[in-house]
Amino acid sequence: TLTTPKGSKLSLDMLLADLGVVEDLTVYENEFSISRENGSGRDSGEGSLKLIDNDINTKVYVGDVKEEYFYWQFDYFQPQVINGYSMTSGNDDSNRDPKNWEILGSQDGEHWEVLDTRADEVFTDRKQTRIFSFDNTTPYAYYRIHIISRVSSTSFQMSEFRMLKLPR
Repeated sequence: TLTTPKGSKLSLDMLLADLGVVEDLTVYENEFSISRENGSGRDSGEGSLKLIDNDINTKVYVGDVKEEYFYWQFDYFQPQVINGYSMTSGNDDSNRDPKNWEILGSQDGEHWEVLDTRADEVFTDRKQTRIFSFDNTTPYAYYRIHIISRVSSTSFQMSEFRMLKLPR
């Protein structure tokens, strides 16, 4: 929140970094999809749209994912450079947290390049937000977040996910 010399207040919803402003491209001109939806649907109390609603007090929950190829995807209307993301753990069972995952980019939605891989990651608290960065200067039209495994559950949960363009 900024206050002008005359007392007016302005609130800005952005993250600031040492090198500049972080752009949140999570809901910027794209289609969002998930490979396996909550049983009650994407608009339900724990449906996939809770993953990108910018509220860490809600979550997506998908039960019995097992070993299938589980992911969510952003299809941008215009290619974007993404070089960071944040994940916020769910509110209760840490066994449902992602442990191993990869971020992929594609120009056509068929041929994918691995942009970032994480292994043995741990969320040490509930509703904990962690920010990850990776090297990428290529604008991709499609980004996929592939959850390879969870801590020790066949179910998955996450409170929030954000797609970020970090300053260079």
